[in-house]
Amino acid sequence: MVKQADRVVLLNDFSVARGGATTLALSLAGRLARRGVPVTYFTGDTPEGPVAEGVETVAIGSDALLKRGPVRAAATGLHNRHSAARLRAWIAAHDTPGTVYHVHGWSQILSPSIFGALGPVRARVVIHAHDYFLACPNGVYYDFRSGENCDRTPLSAGCIARNCDKRSYGHKLFRVARGTSLAVNIGKLQDRPQIIVLHEKMRPLLARAGYDGAVHTVSNPATPFTAQPVDAARNRVFFYVGQLLSYKGILEFATAVERSGVRAEILGTGEEADKLPALCPSARLHGWTSRADLGRILTRARAIVVPSRGMESYGMVVAEAVTSGIPVIISDAMNLAGEVTSRGMGVAFRAGDAADLAQTLVRVAGDDALVRDMSTAAAARGWEITHTPEAWVDGICAIYAHALEEAA
Repeated sequence: MVKQADRVVLLNDFSVARGGATTLALSLAGRLARRGVPVTYFTGDTPEGPVAEGVETVAIGSDALLKRGPVRAAATGLHNRHSAARLRAWIAAHDTPGTVYHVHGWSQILSPSIFGALGPVRARVVIHAHDYFLACPNGVYYDFRSGENCDRTPLSAGCIARNCDKRSYGHKLFRVARGTSLAVNIGKLQDRPQIIVLHEKMRPLLARAGYDGAVHTVSNPATPFTAQPVDAARNRVFFYVGQLLSYKGILEFATAVERSGVRAEILGTGEEADKLPALCPSARLHGWTSRADLGRILTRARAIVVPSRGMESYGMVVAEAVTSGIPVIISDAMNLAGEVTSRGMGVAFRAGDAADLAQTLVRVAGDDALVRDMSTAAAARGWEITHTPEAWVDGICAIYAHALEEAA
């Protein structure tokens, strides 16, 4: 008989969705509670209200690193004593042999200190690798100075010496120190904990930093953008959906749109937003868009372009697009590129190459038969690369059961 958890403690920096990891942690909390599993949400910030119905909240009440002064940010970013003390106290007062501890985000508030605090319950710890921060100091295996993916061994002499950070070398050294603190604190867990990765291609990148134990692959869940599959071949607009960051390839997208002359719309916010009107005056900029409006707008999509320059761990926009029947034009650096192209749901281009992307846009803009085939394949096979939310929870609960069996 599969053992079920008595309680699940979800640990995450934030209680308000600011990105994919928090959105998933909050979704998991609510879905577990609705299944009758007692849930405690251990958060680094101050919640604005209940995180989900029936979920207990333990709040540290701290700010994210970028909102603190530099000295305090450096100290608490390496080792947040307060979060570790609160976690130790909670474990001492409430832990049971059937309690599972599931870590989501920790790099912005909770810090590596929580892994040391989890030492007494190490056999029942699950860590969700939403990114590469468990291994790589900058979290993405990407050199922001050279604009290339990184093949260095994390925390090696070559890694430490290389200024790859998008802010400064001083910030890189802080992240190296935090990575060292992480290694020390995870070492207190002794046997490697259960780790969840989002894609098989994440495994070797974690192994590069020494994580070669119990690693499980559970792809992220998707909620389609639209209620019905989009008839993309009837549409003419190419969309970018997401954060407006150079790492995400927004500048290459804007350049390619101007070169190709295709119609384009951009949905999102970010630090590169101010550059776009000059770089791509023909594109319509929507800014932040609600989920309901997003679904309505994307019924006009011929394709969604996902031009990331780096090896993103997954890519929710890709999964949400194809399950909506919308073809994807994807950079070949992304982990999902092979799944998309092999199933005929989209086409790939060379990451960081605006000229190649422009040529791809022209080809897709002028070939209705190709778009119709990709749209049909996406509607038929999109779920092969993702999960429904409930199937995703099933997969995670199976890992909880595995951890409890190992602990027993």
